[in-house]
Amino acid sequence: MEAMDLIKQLRSETGVSVMDCKRALDKAENDIEKARVILKEEGLAKADKKAERETKAGAIAIYVSDDGKKGSIIEFRCETDFVAKNEEFIKLADEIAKITCNTNPTNIDDLLQKTNENGETVDGLIRNLVAKIGEKMEVARFEIINTEGYLSSYIHAGNRLGVLLEMKADQDIWSNDIAKELIGDLSMQVAAMAPIAVVPEDLSEEDVKNVKEYIEEELTKENKPEEIKVKIREGRIQKRFSEICLSYQPFIKNDALTISKLLEEKGKELNASINIVGFIRYQI
Repeated sequence: MEAMDLIKQLRSETGVSVMDCKRALDKAENDIEKARVILKEEGLAKADKKAERETKAGAIAIYVSDDGKKGSIIEFRCETDFVAKNEEFIKLADEIAKITCNTNPTNIDDLLQKTNENGETVDGLIRNLVAKIGEKMEVARFEIINTEGYLSSYIHAGNRLGVLLEMKADQDIWSNDIAKELIGDLSMQVAAMAPIAVVPEDLSEEDVKNVKEYIEEELTKENKPEEIKVKIREGRIQKRFSEICLSYQPFIKNDALTISKLLEEKGKELNASINIVGFIRYQI
């Protein structure tokens, strides 16, 4: 095979520059197998050099098992929006989400050592793409849900926002078109309205404290008698809870309905008691 043909083949296989392919082939005396090894070794070295760079862009990826009982969500980061939109980057994010779901890693270091069906580690997959594209990439965070209920997922256009929603019902309704539409709508509700809990009881002590402190700050700026402030205080706290708790939020498709009322109505249609267990919302 002619030198130029070897360069074209190596570039097609690896995605690295023509000059890097030529240099590797020269070093390997036109042995394409050796050249592949050289490029891989050098690529990994380049990946290590990029380790200190900052990752500000990326993609959210979600994987849910066919039965809807187990799912994972990951935040996969890179340096630029240009790479975040790259098909190979998004494909790798999806693959890592699947590996995460199937292998139950305990932390990111553990996840990096998990393997796909071909025996390739997550760390190796990331390093290979770093070597090819030339940007630092990393898994920033992940979560896994196992449920007796049902999981639904939603990825917003651009892959910068994703939601994994956990539902339960006292009947197996999840193949019903009404239920499918409901869980899709609820996933989009979480994405659009960014609640931080399903109901106020699910809020952390810190969240409740922050709400109360914010309301108190507002009241100190208002010249009103204390007995009036007592009534205002409680009303504003409840209003804030309705903004940040999913069950109390107005439905994005019909603001005359709260989410809890929507669940009641759909439950009657489906002859089932339907509840939201929880959700995970990731945003770059």
